[in-house]
Amino acid sequence: MPAEDMQDYLKTSYSTDRIESEITDTQTFLFYTARDNQTHKLLGFVQLNRASEEPCLQIKPPHTIELQRIYTDSKAHSRGVGSKLMAKALEYSIDQGYKAIWLGVWEENLKAQKFYLERHHFDKVGEHDFTIGSCVQTDWILERHL
Repeated sequence: MPAEDMQDYLKTSYSTDRIESEITDTQTFLFYTARDNQTHKLLGFVQLNRASEEPCLQIKPPHTIELQRIYTDSKAHSRGVGSKLMAKALEYSIDQGYKAIWLGVWEENLKAQKFYLERHHFDKVGEHDFTIGSCVQTDWILERHL
């Protein structure tokens, strides 16, 4: 992928205006953050979306919720932060009455696939194209029944 395509994507997707818009959107919300106990530095966060859908999902809206983002600081990898964030997202989804949670993951992101498929019991239910600039990538759609 050309570096300029990635830079444009990051500028657009993570601009202050875009983040502010997502924070105030009642369908997309920041749900949970993890912080270092000593430094209080942000180690990761989960963002869920009630309004998105994919045709391949086995359970359809309004009974499903998207795990739109789950990010951890690279220094927090292999420390259980991602699993704690996932547990909070699953707990919230169950408490709110959702029957499934789903996400998209890049087909070449093997580490993330292992996290979702093996550790957290998601199933691959389809694929979709994800465009970044002039590049079209394939994302796997993963779903977990709750």
